[in-house]
Amino acid sequence: MARGASSLQSLGSFHPRHSELVSGFIAALALLLASPLLAEPDVPHPDIPCWLGERTASASGDEFTMWETRNEAAPYLITHNREQMLESGEPTQLDYNYLTYWLGDESDPIQARHYLDTDEVSLLLPDSEGRSLSLEEARAHVPAPVLCYLQKRFFRVTILTDKGNEILWDLGGGN
Repeated sequence: MARGASSLQSLGSFHPRHSELVSGFIAALALLLASPLLAEPDVPHPDIPCWLGERTASASGDEFTMWETRNEAAPYLITHNREQMLESGEPTQLDYNYLTYWLGDESDPIQARHYLDTDEVSLLLPDSEGRSLSLEEARAHVPAPVLCYLQKRFFRVTILTDKGNEILWDLGGGN
């Protein structure tokens, strides 16, 4: 007899109710997996329309909803930059520490700058074309997956337009 089979038989003879326990466990697991409370997909986020979550029950029976950040429209490059202005060899008030997210088409990228002392991100359209566009025209150049990616991470998204930086979306205002 093979060693594994012998061990299994001795385990079964050592624990007479082993097969009953395993059968009961499998039945309970099947019931749990079939439970409607286990997972309710595509639950809309209360503040970010494009973000769908999953409602789940915890082991204690409490219900909660989880929204995960998936990689839709993830940046193909993120750079960390710092610009500091010096005047007569001394630092001035201008000290910019920011991350640049490079999004969209690599041949025509959208840059999203997150200045690390703020909770917002500022978009620059390719070749600064936004400087000549109105807010609505600039909005039309931002692909929905890119905006959704940023909405999941920042409280406000601004964009450079013909009037300077304008709010494209704000968690409080919903723009």
